[in-house]
Amino acid sequence: TTETTTTTTETTTTTTETTTTTTETTTTTTETTTTTTETTTTTTETTTTTTETTTTTT
Repeated sequence: TTETTTTTTETTTTTTETTTTTTETTTTTTETTTTTTETTTTTTETTTTTTETTTTTT
């Protein structure tokens, strides 16, 4: 009597987990304020007074 029992158990487990998180934030703020105030005042005043008196007595 010959009895042969062969039991083969093979277990292969492969787990691959990949997590990629990319966060990119770009904030650009440009503020330009230009204030130009120009005031030109020109005042010209001319006063001319001429008084001529001629007296002749004879």
